[in-house]
Amino acid sequence: MARAIWSGSITFGLISLPVKAYTATSRQRIDFDLLHDEDGGKIEYRRVCAVHDEVVSWDHIIKGYEIEPGKYVTFTKEELAALQPEATHTIDIEDFVKLEQIDPMYFDTPYFLVPNAGAKRAYGLLHAVMTEAEVVAIARVVLRTRERLVAIRPMANGSLSMEALHYADEVRDVPDSDKDSLPAKGPSKREVEMARTLVDELTIDFDPDRYHDTWHDQVMERIEKKAAGKTVKAPTEKESPTTPANDIMAALEASLEAARKKKSGASKSGAGKAGAKRRTTTAASSGNRTKHPRAKASSAAKRKH
Repeated sequence: MARAIWSGSITFGLISLPVKAYTATSRQRIDFDLLHDEDGGKIEYRRVCAVHDEVVSWDHIIKGYEIEPGKYVTFTKEELAALQPEATHTIDIEDFVKLEQIDPMYFDTPYFLVPNAGAKRAYGLLHAVMTEAEVVAIARVVLRTRERLVAIRPMANGSLSMEALHYADEVRDVPDSDKDSLPAKGPSKREVEMARTLVDELTIDFDPDRYHDTWHDQVMERIEKKAAGKTVKAPTEKESPTTPANDIMAALEASLEAARKKKSGASKSGAGKAGAKRRTTTAASSGNRTKHPRAKASSAAKRKH
């Protein structure tokens, strides 16, 4: 069962709304240990002093901030504790803004906000008013000993989510060395029109289930093959293709034709399934006791979906 990582109250105006925060995502990671190639021994990390070349216990370790090469301002555990923000239990709403005004680069970590017992009415009110006004709330909260800037937004299912945001000075600009590579001249009107047509052909409703972590699956497949004693070949490294400027229109036309063929194929496939469904319905209504094999397959597909 999921455990709340924070509990407290959302405050806006004189309204206080008790909630709990739950982590909304979990990263799928594949962890590799470091091993000695000669004997397979696991590599260990030790805390070695660079001056005395000796292993140091945690009791004799402090933290320091380097202000110039080799010179540190040091802090004990007690001093570091004094630097931590006050562990308040409130999410203090400061402003309301339009969601589209927040660049996605500022979003960091998502959380679910769930109301405590007796707070459903105020929770629903906050959700309803933000949905009506089409805004999200900008607030501050202390999470894990650090004050975070967050955005609270209403979800379509009636819940509220909280997204930790990066501060402005945490979002980097394009490196100066690469700014010269940015286009100085815009594309032609014809290129924009053709590219827009291609985008329209490829535009669908977002469904997160369409997209899978193929890298994770491929790595696990290779691990299983090696565990079974099979040889795993390294994939061939491919160069990143670049479409020459004078070939952009031809590439757009070919891409558009391919997109239309793909959509046409998908439509025919859908029509075929619909035809099979109609045949199944006709067979059932005619009182036939033995269904056509295709009708059986169609019924099974229907139940599956």
